[in-house]
Amino acid sequence: MTRSLVHCYILLVILAGCVLFSCKDDNDVISTNSSIKLAFSKDTVRFDTVFTTIKTATKRILIHNEDKNAINIESIQLMGGRGSFFRINVDGYSGDQTNVHLRGQDSMYMFVELTVDPQNRDNPVFIEDSIRFVTNGNTQYLRLEAYGQDVYIWNKKTLAKDTTILGERPLLIYDTLTIGSQAHVTMNPGTKLFFHKGASVYVKGQLSAVGSIDNPVVFRGDRTDRLFSDVLYDNGVTGQWNGITVDSLSFNNVFENVRVRNSFHGILFKQSLPQQKKATLTNVIVHNVNENGVTATNCIIDFLNCQISNAKQMCVQLVGGQYTFLHCTIANYFNAVNESRASGSKALYISNIFNKSVLPLDRCDFTNCIISGSNNSDVELSNKLNGNAQTPFNHLFTNCLIRVNGSDDQNFVDTIWNKDPKFANLNTNGDYVYSFELDSTSVAVNAAARAYSTSLLLDLKGVSRLSDDGPDIGCYEWKKKSTK
Repeated sequence: MTRSLVHCYILLVILAGCVLFSCKDDNDVISTNSSIKLAFSKDTVRFDTVFTTIKTATKRILIHNEDKNAINIESIQLMGGRGSFFRINVDGYSGDQTNVHLRGQDSMYMFVELTVDPQNRDNPVFIEDSIRFVTNGNTQYLRLEAYGQDVYIWNKKTLAKDTTILGERPLLIYDTLTIGSQAHVTMNPGTKLFFHKGASVYVKGQLSAVGSIDNPVVFRGDRTDRLFSDVLYDNGVTGQWNGITVDSLSFNNVFENVRVRNSFHGILFKQSLPQQKKATLTNVIVHNVNENGVTATNCIIDFLNCQISNAKQMCVQLVGGQYTFLHCTIANYFNAVNESRASGSKALYISNIFNKSVLPLDRCDFTNCIISGSNNSDVELSNKLNGNAQTPFNHLFTNCLIRVNGSDDQNFVDTIWNKDPKFANLNTNGDYVYSFELDSTSVAVNAAARAYSTSLLLDLKGVSRLSDDGPDIGCYEWKKKSTK
């Protein structure tokens, strides 16, 4: 190779290198333009009610650089400093950060969580902070908000003697809350029990959970956050805790103005002796459960103004015993996040045999009740024979709306068969919110038998049944909405 050709070759390599190293993408070029602002997936990070001393779930925020050029974020700072209840993590690095490089048209994640110290307050306390971002001298803030709630934490707690729970602060339950066999526990209006995963209530003695219409006693899971932006855990997820179990030897329990929701089973009354009243349920809602809403075996129980709704298995399962239902709504339109009704599930199942044991159904009366669901066969009456003898299977439905095909006989009197009750909201917006109040066009409006309604003048929400043309079937009285 001649010397001139060698020189040409070297020159070409040098020129190629210069071109190669000078061609840098725009999104790698750091801009110092002070007008560039970061874009956030939200301008405020909000946590729902947070229990003090308990770490929250983590919130995620996307930070985006909309400019074509890269930027240097000079500082990302939690303004509350070390005294803040909040904690941040920026793109995998904990705490405040400096000189964070973000390429053009690129994004990164920031994560926020918090743990609130005890506030020594009964009511929720507003907690706030902010995160400051400085980019090319331009300052932006991301707000952080939460409500901190002091709670009493009970872990594997047994109440062995008579106890009154006043309800000033919520109870956070881990494992099992046991009511001892010699104890009578009273829960006052406004008592709220939040159950961690796997936690439950076991009643050996006597429970009087007596709320008011405005301040019910609440049994629910402890997740107060959101599954999605428009779906609360409290609405969309079942099986968050195990439920309430009432022992065989527990009697005279009272559930009045009580809410039980998002558990594995709702209220389970174990097989008993039907010589003494097991419980009275008045103005009770059992909703969104992974198994049965109410299960009772060989018990004596009265149900007044109750809503038992959305169970993956049975809303109500009764085997043997004596039961009365007056102005109740039993509705199975179960549909939770990633879950649907199990095969064979019902709104109502009644029988007189349990695990091959014959249990006479001496009485099972439904009056002015709605029984409905999303299936065409939401009622099952399972009458078993005891050898050649007929086991008692006494049931009577009077003036009920039952959404199955049927006809009246000695067990069904003045029945509205296979009509849509037209409930107000059956997950209309896909947010797992349900309302089993009646639409104005429902056939259940003004259709109840007044003679029976006079013994239960107010509905579940305290509305008079005698304030319009007639009482309505079910636990809710339709009321014209105010135009104010």
